[in-house]
Amino acid sequence: MADQRIEWQELDDFVRGPGVWAKWDAARRLMAAKQMQAAANTENFRSSFRDLGEIALRHTGVDQLLAIALIVRIAELVKGELRKESVEVLTVALRKPIDGIWTINEVGKLPLESKPSEIRENIALALTHATGGWVLQYIIEALGREEKSFRCRLELTQQLASREASVSRWFEMLGNFTWLDVETADRIGRLKELAVALATTLREHRNTVSVNEEAGSALARMMQEIAPAAHRGTRSGKFVDAALAIVNLLNELLATEFTSIADPEAYAPLAVFARWWPWLQRGCRK
Repeated sequence: MADQRIEWQELDDFVRGPGVWAKWDAARRLMAAKQMQAAANTENFRSSFRDLGEIALRHTGVDQLLAIALIVRIAELVKGELRKESVEVLTVALRKPIDGIWTINEVGKLPLESKPSEIRENIALALTHATGGWVLQYIIEALGREEKSFRCRLELTQQLASREASVSRWFEMLGNFTWLDVETADRIGRLKELAVALATTLREHRNTVSVNEEAGSALARMMQEIAPAAHRGTRSGKFVDAALAIVNLLNELLATEFTSIADPEAYAPLAVFARWWPWLQRGCRK
């Protein structure tokens, strides 16, 4: 009976929660108690879930982003009509631009016990339902600004692949991003992380994307835009890690389009390594 009282208290908190923060906390407790599906079977929960959908549709800023992330999370845990409703809500909510996923980064400005990286991951998943000319550039900026979460970065590259078949265009768009606006001293590390996600996505989407003769040159330009010069404070090992990640990405490019193997331009990224050579050499000695 104690467990049942807890369940109904958490459900009541979700239903009566005056806003997304209150609903977030109640939903978190329902998930922790493994009672989300049981709660979702009640009409009160479904009604309150629609209220959450209204926040995603009509609010802006952090409240909208939290509502979108929570809808995605709940939809992953429940069966039935709520999943269908979540798709319908997200499809409408994401017809127009939303605030940057990268603004979700400070624990103190989020609901209790929430993790910024997990919220960003769920919003990235929600972009599956996004439409409009704003989406592709949003994905590029989110990729450029993602600091910590590999899962979020990988989901964003998956979203990129689903909207743009040309791998050369991936590199061009990422190279054209205003990297000077990104507040990080670790440009080499950011390049490495991005290369890992891109290689993974390319491998998984090999049958649906295209690699042309410009891919190698575009990748080299992207490398130079992200990490245009070596910083004295950057550890040599960082260059080695980035170089290995780029080589793996280059291997995926060649595996996707075998005819590129004989094209000298395909190996343009190696010319960038030549500029890194002093750091690569020191890193390999350690």
